[in-house]
Amino acid sequence: MSSEQFDADVRSVRSRLETGPIPGVARFDHGKSDGEATFELSHSSLAAALPIRLVSSDIKAYPDDHHFILQTDAENPPPGIVEALGDLQNFTFGQNLYNSLRDVSRGLQRALDLAAAQEDQDHDSWADCEDPFPLDNASDDDDDDFDNYDAFSDQVDDDAMHDTTKLQKSLNLVSDSPGARSQVRQKMKRDLRKARSVGIKVSILSGRGTKNSSHLISLSVRASKLGLSLEALEAWDIEPSEYIVLLFQIGEPYVAADQVVLDSTLSFNVGFRLGKCSHYKPNVRSAHRALGLECPPHVANDDDSGSREFNKLFISASLDQFMNAEFLALFRIRMAHGYDTWADTTTHLKILKFKPAHFAAAAKAKSTSKSVKAEAQPPPPPPIKDIASSAAILRFNSFSEPHSNVSTPLVAMQFAMHYLARCTEYCLCCHQRLAQGFEALKPFVCQEPLCLFQYITMGFGPSIEDEIKSRPYVVDLLISLCYSSVRMSVNHLAGPHSIREFPTGLCMKVPRSDSPERQSSKDYISVSVDLLKKQLFVNPKQDIGSITGNTWVVLSRRSPYNHAWLRHQAYLGYVDNDKRTAEIQTLHLDPSITANDRTRVEGRVKMRLYVYNAQFDDLDSTGMAQAMVNVLETLPPICNLREYLLRNPLQTLKHYPGLTPAVLTLLQWIVASNRSCILQVTGVQDSHATDQSMLQSIKVRTQEALCPLTAEYVQFRFLQGTPDKEIRFQRALSRFIDQTQFPTLFAWHGSSLSNWHSILRQGLDFRNVANGRTYGNGVYLSPFHETSQGYAKSNSIYWPNSALNATNVMALCEIINRPQNFVSTQPHYVLKDIDWVQCRYLVVKTHGATGMSADISADSEMSKEVLQDPLRKVYGPGRIDLRIPSKVFPSNRFEGLKGHQEPRPSSKRTHTSFQADLDTDEEDEADLEVLYSDDEDGQLPPHKKITSDMSPDPDLEDSNAELQAEYQRPETPPNTDFRPGTLDLTSIPRLALPAWANANSSKRLALDIKRLQQIQAETAVHELGWYVDFETIENMFQWIVELHSFDPILPLAQDMREAGISSVVLEVRFGRDYPYTPPFIRVIRPQFLPFMHGGGGHVTLGGAVCMELLTSDGWLPTTTMEAVFLSIKMAMSSSDPRPARLNARSGICRDYSPLEAIQAFERAAARHGWTVPADSRENALQVASDRL
Repeated sequence: MSSEQFDADVRSVRSRLETGPIPGVARFDHGKSDGEATFELSHSSLAAALPIRLVSSDIKAYPDDHHFILQTDAENPPPGIVEALGDLQNFTFGQNLYNSLRDVSRGLQRALDLAAAQEDQDHDSWADCEDPFPLDNASDDDDDDFDNYDAFSDQVDDDAMHDTTKLQKSLNLVSDSPGARSQVRQKMKRDLRKARSVGIKVSILSGRGTKNSSHLISLSVRASKLGLSLEALEAWDIEPSEYIVLLFQIGEPYVAADQVVLDSTLSFNVGFRLGKCSHYKPNVRSAHRALGLECPPHVANDDDSGSREFNKLFISASLDQFMNAEFLALFRIRMAHGYDTWADTTTHLKILKFKPAHFAAAAKAKSTSKSVKAEAQPPPPPPIKDIASSAAILRFNSFSEPHSNVSTPLVAMQFAMHYLARCTEYCLCCHQRLAQGFEALKPFVCQEPLCLFQYITMGFGPSIEDEIKSRPYVVDLLISLCYSSVRMSVNHLAGPHSIREFPTGLCMKVPRSDSPERQSSKDYISVSVDLLKKQLFVNPKQDIGSITGNTWVVLSRRSPYNHAWLRHQAYLGYVDNDKRTAEIQTLHLDPSITANDRTRVEGRVKMRLYVYNAQFDDLDSTGMAQAMVNVLETLPPICNLREYLLRNPLQTLKHYPGLTPAVLTLLQWIVASNRSCILQVTGVQDSHATDQSMLQSIKVRTQEALCPLTAEYVQFRFLQGTPDKEIRFQRALSRFIDQTQFPTLFAWHGSSLSNWHSILRQGLDFRNVANGRTYGNGVYLSPFHETSQGYAKSNSIYWPNSALNATNVMALCEIINRPQNFVSTQPHYVLKDIDWVQCRYLVVKTHGATGMSADISADSEMSKEVLQDPLRKVYGPGRIDLRIPSKVFPSNRFEGLKGHQEPRPSSKRTHTSFQADLDTDEEDEADLEVLYSDDEDGQLPPHKKITSDMSPDPDLEDSNAELQAEYQRPETPPNTDFRPGTLDLTSIPRLALPAWANANSSKRLALDIKRLQQIQAETAVHELGWYVDFETIENMFQWIVELHSFDPILPLAQDMREAGISSVVLEVRFGRDYPYTPPFIRVIRPQFLPFMHGGGGHVTLGGAVCMELLTSDGWLPTTTMEAVFLSIKMAMSSSDPRPARLNARSGICRDYSPLEAIQAFERAAARHGWTVPADSRENALQVASDRL
């Protein structure tokens, strides 16, 4: 927009002030320059009116992407006014003139109130001062074309947020009045009690007293209650019995939901930390440390619960940053705009932050849809798939109640649990939904380069420290494979198949690694080195200023024996600038130096010293490989890093002595770029460990080992391969899974050690020829261990600090059992389709037998064993039948691969049965007394536990009973009774294509249909919960949708089961202005029990769906139909205010008619004050092409 829009708003504000003046505002007018407005502020404490100017920071971007600069022309302004103006202008971003004028006036009035109160030294009385601008009036101007000011109050920078503390006091929100503080505490208690009533355990760690202005609260839920698979919990290093804990630090003012949504100028002092604990209540010391707070001495002395440590989760860094930066803004947007999902809310916020003009056009399209072109709309968000309904705390709809009843702690916990449970579906950095059709086990980032950079360099990805602590030898393996790949490339022993991608774009600085012959004297520093005495002397002509202590350098010289350049890694300690000497604390000699060579190194030797000052991205491929070798050789053994992290739980690897930024970045890249989820199966004898007792906590899974294999092999299992490879394999398998008892078979693949770094990332292929192709082009595999062992070429080039000392690697692969489609089956399997093979086990042969035997005899228990195709078995060493545990299969394929499993005893840990993991921790009575007491004296009894003869909270009993019933379900989800394609469509009126159908609506509907078809094809029927028979759609403006697979504990599901009905049939009619107006949706059958007779489910007497989302007030053009279907199903599943029931008395088989549906819809909308779309009646009363 331009100055014309601003001038029009000036005229509009003048007119509005004449009919509804803003208190304190007078003589409003246009300023002397473009984008400037002026007014005079009056107040009882002012001797004369105060002139104020509002100047737009960018008139061309008004009103969407600008803010107002606030100034006063008064020569001697009252105390605090100038500071208040500076604070207030932070809250004018994206606001139009009227909203800014209203908020600025309100803030200045309150600042003057406080100034007057301080002069009278009557601080306490201001808690009862009447607010001249009640928050109830904040919504009086909802008719503004684009009123999005509320979304931005949490988007200002940190400094601005801290600067608003004084302004908040002037806004009368922080009060020392006992009455006001009591009301705040009572509201907080009510919010916490509501959180507890839905199954969340609440504990007040600090701030119980009435005079406390800061409170530290923990909200926790047992991991087994989140509906996650055991595979996900294992991949994320979470035990089912552990608690997921959200630490919630609350300062003043309290984050009451109604205050959050109504007043955009508020800034709240809150902090979040997400972690885990063995107990529902973490100890106070660890909680304070997690938030960077100093633990009070009296609390620290009394806190003897050292076993209840609060520990970080693998994703804590990403979620902590997300919640602290965005939660309050998202909370405000969701309440203000009525979004059904957090994904939609996040999309709204992203549009506000980066594309405000697009959002403005979308908002105006509600009333002037014809004036907005389709291409002006932002792209529709990706499909929304809400959290599984098996998580009880997430089934509660916090936003179905009035804002004053919404519990902020409950919403915060639901928000955290949603993004934890669905972390693999969102980008870890920008938190936008990923466009993928496969549920990965490891979270990742989207395709944006900035997100990948933040993921690697800023710690937004899974914690590398957690990976080292929980899976140290998987990290060791990944480093070893990367080192072998780049080392072999440097030695020119590997072809182009070694390392295919380098860690570019990470701003990594490394030592110079190009050919020394091409270097000038400016590229290095000439030094003399005594390797035996570990002393370094700098040439007098060289600048010593670039050499610093406590850092790694590279020392290079020609070998006196073969004239090859040797490169030693040296860690310098103290550097004496006066004597021009340095102490070498650690020295890693070039691996090519033999033991005899070391004994012959005497005296000072001239060398070249290289510091870490070369940009990695500027090197050629050979230089990059050499630089990676140099950097990795400075990395200590992983067990040493793990010991440091276990002894210093609050430290990160940045604090480990001697680690350069380059090695930390490279280590993060190696681990993060591997998207496979790999678990260690058998143990490792680690000679580098200084404390062998610390190795006992490393989890091994010998019951999942391949048998028989000797101790020279260390086994690793793929819990899941790379997501893109996994989905392609499963899609290929789905075509043949029902055609044979053995849909897949197993075979070995051997390859050079230098190839495995790329194989883990890109999968097996035959891009390069390594061993010839006698039997055709393709991937070569063999059923015989010895055959593949010959192709896994052994070598002695492995990472010097590795505990594995891997000499070769083989993979046990799963192959689609269609030998007739193989290129060859004798003597090897040759597959041209690389999507038909997936690695399931890695078998690493170690130097010096560092592995530990799996020790599984033929009679020992394996939970389940794969029953192989008798015609195509796979064999271990000595051509003995290889026993393969059924854990080789991803859990979501158990149902389809029943013929593959040997009927052996079941595992002790079933898929979803957690009866032993139900809440058994008794709650602290002191916490309960604070939550449920009415007194405010802050005096609490000594800590004691609830005993069996005490009366626990009935809400908690109900929640536990519900959850206990929930987690006694069978191992696999029950099959739904719904059968797609069985609905008799001839009994439903079908409409002809409307005459008003236009290209814009048709184009959007075509995209909707395509997207829903893809979702329906890739999602299990019982998980999706809705079904559309797209093949029978004759008119894209009319859809027939079936909602099914309701939670069996719902009364609606029980009524449907008794009536023999498997689905609720909906009709969706799209109007002439779609997507700018919502579709008309009604229930066709069965009939629901009316609300007046005790029914619910948001279905009206005439069958229309009663939701604000389907009115002009709640609809947005970006809303997806999948989100609509999920919202309707959730509304029907809701028990608020009453659960939905079928109307058996009036005849379940009778259909609702369109006429009674539209009439009921209009009545319901009028009762709620919602705006019915202009085309709804026209749409609903279309005449069917065959019959009414």
